Amino acid sequence: MSKPVQLLLIAFLIPLVLLIAIGLFSYYSNVKLNKAFKQLEHTQEVVLQAEKIISTLKDIESGVRGFIVIRDTTFLEPYVRGRKKIIIELKTLDSLVTPTAPQQAGIIKLNKLAFSKILTLDSILHIANIEDTENRVRTIALMRNGKTIMDDARKLVNGIITEEQALQTTLNEAKLFYSSRVRVAQWMVIFFGIVFFSIAYWRMVIEWQKRTQYEYKLEQQVLELESHNKQLEDFSFVLSHHLQEPLRKLGTFTDKLQLQHNQDLNEEASYLIGRIGLFSAQISRMVEGIHTIANLRKISPDEWTSFSLATVFEEALIVAEDKIKATSAIIEIDKNLPDVRGNFQQLRLLFTQLLDNSLTFVEPGKMPYVQVEVSDLKGSEIDGLAEIYKKADFLYISFSDKGIGFSSDFSDKVFEIFQKLEQIEEDDGLGIGLAMCKKIVLNHDGIIVAESQAGMGTIIKIFLPIL
Repeated sequence: MSKPVQLLLIAFLIPLVLLIAIGLFSYYSNVKLNKAFKQLEHTQEVVLQAEKIISTLKDIESGVRGFIVIRDTTFLEPYVRGRKKIIIELKTLDSLVTPTAPQQAGIIKLNKLAFSKILTLDSILHIANIEDTENRVRTIALMRNGKTIMDDARKLVNGIITEEQALQTTLNEAKLFYSSRVRVAQWMVIFFGIVFFSIAYWRMVIEWQKRTQYEYKLEQQVLELESHNKQLEDFSFVLSHHLQEPLRKLGTFTDKLQLQHNQDLNEEASYLIGRIGLFSAQISRMVEGIHTIANLRKISPDEWTSFSLATVFEEALIVAEDKIKATSAIIEIDKNLPDVRGNFQQLRLLFTQLLDNSLTFVEPGKMPYVQVEVSDLKGSEIDGLAEIYKKADFLYISFSDKGIGFSSDFSDKVFEIFQKLEQIEEDDGLGIGLAMCKKIVLNHDGIIVAESQAGMGTIIKIFLPIL
């Protein structure tokens, strides 16, 4: 992993980890804060419900006292209403306090006191209409007992309220604590957000400046490369046109010498003149080959066309027709060849050159044999292919012959220009053909490999990506 990528990954992971940590801290604080709010609401409900019970007991007692003094049944309405109401309120209070809460024992005692108070008031009402002294004494005693019960109930309720208020104080402190933590978390998010945004912006500016400089340098290099290519094309043009003419004249002169003055030349002179003609012809072919390679420019895939591979082989066979007949060569090519995308002229030159090599480099007295097989392959099935191409589809073309072959040690050099095999005669090859083939395949973003053994023939493997 490159250093810029590592720095980018670190710059991404650090704020991510911090934001996750702050988020968890904020979430935990919010949970605690919400819990504190709910508990505060609960304590307030307990306090209000306890106060309601005392208020209802007071209403019941006031109604009974009013009836005893005034003897008007209207005063008994709070008593009748309160008897029903107190039961509901006691149940509500009991439901608000969990069995494990410290107030539970007080709630149970409050229930007993409330019912004792009601029973006392019931007894007072029962004897209220009897006017004798004994019943008055009993009523006063019951009233005093009711007051005691009411005082105990008030104490219990005040104790419950005191405990709930203490809990409220604790919960308020917790609420303030967690509220401050939430605010701290929010400020941390804002702070780190500003810090990392500033760092990211700063890095973006630096990367943009670097990219701008890189693009400028790249444009300069492209311009230099285009200028260099133009110079090469001009040099190739000069080489092919201006050098060819003296070479043709040299060939013409040597031919005239041999035809017109052959009888005046001895055997050695005739041989040397023949060699001069041969080498001038070789130089001419080399110049032509160099010019061809120099003009094999890579064309953008957008400018490629679709055509049948069969058409390419047909034209290659037409070019080699005379040589095939002269050598009685056997050519076997797969039927139902697929369509391909590429540059037709370059691919035709590719297979014309491969076919010419197979027809040329054959053991003396042997009949050339060429077999062409075509199939589809996945990138993962091709050894030594870069990882980026493993998922791509390729058109595999196998071009095999039974020619002279070459040592496997020479496999890497065979595609280099002017590389000739040791067993090839100096007038048989120029060392340009396979270099030309490699450039054509590279122009199509493909791969070309040669496998051979001396005397066992050669297999040229071509892998062209299917677009």
